[in-house]
Amino acid sequence: MKKLLLSLTALIFAGIAVCQFNVTFNVDMTNATGFDPLSHEVYLSGDFAGWVQPGSDPTLKFADAGSSIYTLILPIDSGRIQYKFFFCAIGTPSWDNGEWTGTDNRHRIITADATLDNVWGDRPGVVTFNVDMNYADPFDPVTDEVYMAGTLLSDWNQPGTISDYKMAPSTGDALVYTLDLPLSPGEHLYKYFLVISGAPSWDNGEWAGEPNRSVTVDTTMIVDDLWGSPAGIPSHFENVSFSIFPNPVNNVMTIENLKNADRIEISNICGEIVKSLVVKSSSVTVNLSDLKSGMYFVIVYDNGKIESTKFLKN
Repeated sequence: MKKLLLSLTALIFAGIAVCQFNVTFNVDMTNATGFDPLSHEVYLSGDFAGWVQPGSDPTLKFADAGSSIYTLILPIDSGRIQYKFFFCAIGTPSWDNGEWTGTDNRHRIITADATLDNVWGDRPGVVTFNVDMNYADPFDPVTDEVYMAGTLLSDWNQPGTISDYKMAPSTGDALVYTLDLPLSPGEHLYKYFLVISGAPSWDNGEWAGEPNRSVTVDTTMIVDDLWGSPAGIPSHFENVSFSIFPNPVNNVMTIENLKNADRIEISNICGEIVKSLVVKSSSVTVNLSDLKSGMYFVIVYDNGKIESTKFLKN
């Protein structure tokens, strides 16, 4: 039985739809400018329905559920879908009144019956996730793949079962893995996992159990992570008073707003001090050209107070 279930999962996410699920689409029209519930109808369009013109297919028409919430239940094939909401005058099909113009659609991966609660106009932001694997141990890039899991485009699916969550080596550093995901506004939980020799598993996460990573999306953004943190990084590594730039850095980094700092150290992810310098002004530059690529920490000592933040060396 287990072998059969794994085979079905592999078929589904190889692009062969073998299942349909009931998906409830809800959309809150409270903030829909120009929408009149007495003269307009709400429609759904998406790639799963051939992007038909809103208003032309009655099966894609929403029902008024009250309190400005409109709802529609559809059977959807398993896999990744794109969609967007529209309204049009009763009996008049039109593309004119979508949530926004352009091709940045809503995305969702369907793996089971689901209820998708949406707010009109909440435009997805493309989030680029980067995770530095330079100090992940054990990790073999020849046999191991890097996956994400979380409340991203679906709900916590087993790593290795959905190819949309597979990360790829970046062009700048083969051990920094990257993935772009179009995520709806709000908080998303996630974590990174290894899939070893193609075998889906929950066993090879950054750490066992919680806490999970969290990102709050409101626009297109870049998230730079280090495999295994923040679980292993003390709280004083966050919300520092000084600033560093650029980050990532190629050769020279500037550290500003040092105030009364008297010493700065640069350490690698193993805690080994690779540079140390005395501070004589509120701004210093550090030559890092001799350091290998990877994640490092700036540690600032200020009258007994210690602050630190991480940076990526290209």
